[in-house]
Amino acid sequence: MSATRPWEWSERKSRALQVGGMLLCGALGLWAQRTLDSREHIGLAWAVYGLAALGFCFLVRWVKPEREPPAETQTGVPSPSGLFTMGLMAGYGSFFLFGGNRFALWNVLPWLGGLALAFLALRRRDDREVGWWRCLRQSLASGRVVIPWEWAALAAVVAVGALFRFHQLATIPAEKWGDLGFHYGDVFSIWRGDYQIYFHRWGGGREPVFFYLLALYARIFGFSSYATKAISALIGLATIPALYLWARELFGREVGLCSAALLATSKWHIILSRSGFRASLLPLFVSLVGYSFVRALRTRSDLDAARTGLLLGLSFYTYPSVLALPLAMALSLAALVLADRRAFSRQDLQKAAILVGVLALVSIPLVRIVSSNPFSYLNRGGIGIDGALLGKKLPSQSTWTILRTLLDRFRRAILQFHYEGYYNGYYMIPLQRHMGLVDGVLLAFGGAYCLAYWRRKYNIMLPAFLVTMLLPPVLAALPSPDWATNMVRSSGAIGPAYILAAIPLALLRRRLEALWPPEGWKVVVTLISPTLRYARQWTMAAGGRYLAVFLMAGLFAVQVRDTTLAYFRDYPRGVAWGNYPMHLEMARVIREFDGNGPAYIKTYPFWYDGLTVRAGMQDWDWDGEISDLTPLAGLQGKVMVLVHPEDQEAQAALRAMFPRRMEVTHHDYEGRVAFIAFYGERGQP
Repeated sequence: MSATRPWEWSERKSRALQVGGMLLCGALGLWAQRTLDSREHIGLAWAVYGLAALGFCFLVRWVKPEREPPAETQTGVPSPSGLFTMGLMAGYGSFFLFGGNRFALWNVLPWLGGLALAFLALRRRDDREVGWWRCLRQSLASGRVVIPWEWAALAAVVAVGALFRFHQLATIPAEKWGDLGFHYGDVFSIWRGDYQIYFHRWGGGREPVFFYLLALYARIFGFSSYATKAISALIGLATIPALYLWARELFGREVGLCSAALLATSKWHIILSRSGFRASLLPLFVSLVGYSFVRALRTRSDLDAARTGLLLGLSFYTYPSVLALPLAMALSLAALVLADRRAFSRQDLQKAAILVGVLALVSIPLVRIVSSNPFSYLNRGGIGIDGALLGKKLPSQSTWTILRTLLDRFRRAILQFHYEGYYNGYYMIPLQRHMGLVDGVLLAFGGAYCLAYWRRKYNIMLPAFLVTMLLPPVLAALPSPDWATNMVRSSGAIGPAYILAAIPLALLRRRLEALWPPEGWKVVVTLISPTLRYARQWTMAAGGRYLAVFLMAGLFAVQVRDTTLAYFRDYPRGVAWGNYPMHLEMARVIREFDGNGPAYIKTYPFWYDGLTVRAGMQDWDWDGEISDLTPLAGLQGKVMVLVHPEDQEAQAALRAMFPRRMEVTHHDYEGRVAFIAFYGERGQP
């Protein structure tokens, strides 16, 4: 065996020290996170966390996971044709046709026709071959199915994500309550032929995409409480490959798969995906827009710029917090220009014009509605520009006080990832950090890496997106003295957070592979069965790559275990009434009594959600809520009244009014009385 050269030994020792240092930083990060969870030695824990992240960045300063520029970058392409301009003008002309807040054939046709014409003009000038089409063509030519390994890996990740999003979906969470009851009313409106652009019959208004998807699903599989949760779960499942595309465009397949795997097992995204809330569309469209945006920057293609405008315009129809997305894109561009002014030219202004032109065209129906009453649209907490910011509370405060409040709110928004999260038990385990143990530490390291080396490629884009998508909950809570981070409004930060969390895994794998190359390292596995006289031997290449795979598998196992316990054990305990579907049970009791007589619910003075009861009954016009017992005076025949267990006055009055009666007590899962069903009869039935 030849002797190892001194310089080779020195380099290997340096790499070994780097790997050991990275693992030590990871261990310190885990200790710091556990210490923060215990709420002890908080200052020391933050200091160790910060030093571990900085140490990790120093150790990987020579490793570059950023993806290299593609070979298909388009340069010197001609300006868009007149056909593209004609398409835009035809679509813009439909602006005045959307005045009635309705989608109809006579306004949708010119709008979508102009959009289709514009894309047709760009597609005719783009001769690039789509990746999936290339694989399909090669499979047909060779006569066998060719499936890239990363597609198989992504399919496995999506399968794990599906398990977390659909397992026990019918019972966890058990019922919808709060403003989620509006969903049912909006779906009923669609079924009645009321195709609204912007739903605002109840509450402050809601964007339409989620409701049209829900109406379509309910037409096929039936309408139920499960349907709303199933749609949001499907949307959450689609977010996994969307995030993979964005991460792959930035850092390659390795980071793409790791980010998808982390998202598939994320308790934050799992809770959001199973909530039945339209905010589940926010991470999906942030990921899609981010992917298309990066691809347009890399390829300089007119078609990719138009696709970015299309997706960004569609995102405005999903959830109000998405309005921060254009700002995130603008900040990213500004930072990229600051990092490398030579990366952009005057020709890129043409791409920006195409993006803005398509964006304006896609947004026309919503802009037409908003232009008639902009304050009604902006005066919503989901956007972050509510009544306080419109002049109801803040003018009495000094500029310094407002700025200090903003900084405090933003500090709390950052702390949601590792320290203290949302208090609402339906959308998060109350006050628990939104990230898990493993992905939380990885996020800290990945964020530190992108900030430390922000001039490399598109590293600054992820921190810019993450910070900007936190602005809606920060602005919305500005007037509130007692505020906790709203998990729903800040869910646009989910995508950037999990790409950042995947970066350290790729960096560690590359350092391990550089330390132990697969060449010359073999593992021999022998299986011997003396009874069956059978022996089999496998010889596999070994090295740092496979050690990294085993290490990642262990980290993901910890992530899966923590997420399983957090969601299926801890989360139901924090939901109202211990996850007991009280209002759906009320609806069931009313449906069973149907045909025997009138049914009422005595509401005042106790809290009650009539929207959820109507949703469970699938009867949006039901009007059996009473604040007192006056409607029962003189009533003949059978009647049922649901009363609160603490409403002793109503119970005594019902007993006096109906000598012939029966009372059925309904208990929640912990044995507490949820409500009382009073059955009475007077005179002839």
